[in-house]
Amino acid sequence: MLSLARARRLTRIIIVTDMRNMPPTTAAKPIRVTEDINGRAYVIEVLPVDAGRWRARLAQSGTTNAVMPFYGGTPDEAVGQLSRWLSRVGRPAAAPR
Repeated sequence: MLSLARARRLTRIIIVTDMRNMPPTTAAKPIRVTEDINGRAYVIEVLPVDAGRWRARLAQSGTTNAVMPFYGGTPDEAVGQLSRWLSRVGRPAAAPR
């Protein structure tokens, strides 16, 4: 990490080597939405990642998430993209003719 620090009337960039001295950041609480898709309930977690940008992903406890996150300008948009993808990949396969 780099930091601006004043030394002898000069401003210069120094390297911060001890992250314990950095101020803590505040983490946003996720919004959890339950969606029923193809007869199965999914819990989707939505978090802000930037101004006007939200990330939706499947909520799981204690494990890593194998499904990629989906992004949108609003929480509803991000959830909608993930829901549409889940509905496409979760459909039963059509019987061969």
